[in-house]
Amino acid sequence: MPNTARRCRPPSSARMVRSLPCSRASAASIEDVPPRVVQAFISAEDKTFFEHSGLDYPGIAKAAFNLIRIKLTGSDKRPAGASTITQQVAQAILLGRKFSYTRKVRDMILARRIEQALPKDRILELYLNQIFMGRNSYGVTAASFAYFNRPLNELTLPEVAFLAALPKGRASITR
Repeated sequence: MPNTARRCRPPSSARMVRSLPCSRASAASIEDVPPRVVQAFISAEDKTFFEHSGLDYPGIAKAAFNLIRIKLTGSDKRPAGASTITQQVAQAILLGRKFSYTRKVRDMILARRIEQALPKDRILELYLNQIFMGRNSYGVTAASFAYFNRPLNELTLPEVAFLAALPKGRASITR
């Protein structure tokens, strides 16, 4: 597995007190990610990624409407988000994953700034390399090895689709 950081073995002289899960992380340049992997993630996560400037205003309006509907019905479920790929990069890299409305506003502001500072390909590269994919793997390259023990360019279309579905449905898929 190229460019992989995997630190889970103690030095040979160390005595094992407790075993912790190790994580896989692997980075790939956007040029090394097959186009169908990129297309699958865009389709699953942010269909208008190449058209918006960091925020999906129709998605935000829909999420706000759903939030109002949920509050009026007294439901305690959390509404579906409207986070773009750029917002997810901001959340993961700079702001953390803990949900709050204040953090949501901050990641909207930061997403606009990221869009002004970086080209879309670089934002997508950051996203594809940092997203948690389950099985202690971060990024699509590490996930392709964690789930299929093969590099991205050898995955079949159904395997690519499986990986693209993980960020939204990881809990139900990986059980």
